[in-house]
Amino acid sequence: MSKHKKMMVWLVLIAFVFVFSGCGYIMHPERRTAPLSNQKDTETIVLDCLWLIPGVVPGVVALGVDAMNDTWYYTEAEAAELGK
Repeated sequence: MSKHKKMMVWLVLIAFVFVFSGCGYIMHPERRTAPLSNQKDTETIVLDCLWLIPGVVPGVVALGVDAMNDTWYYTEAEAAELGK
């Protein structure tokens, strides 16, 4: 395998790690365990939707991971701090 191909394989693998973990899942790990409010964090949802630009699969995976883990909802503490 050439040096160029090896580098491309590594870049693709790194990209998949970030995509499959989802934006909110990485950016807000406290939301996985803390009590959540019913207020959605639109910034996280927009960042997940931006994954639709490189392709449908990364966007759907990012949205799915964050939806399944509820990481696009503010925690109760974050919502209280924001006054929502």
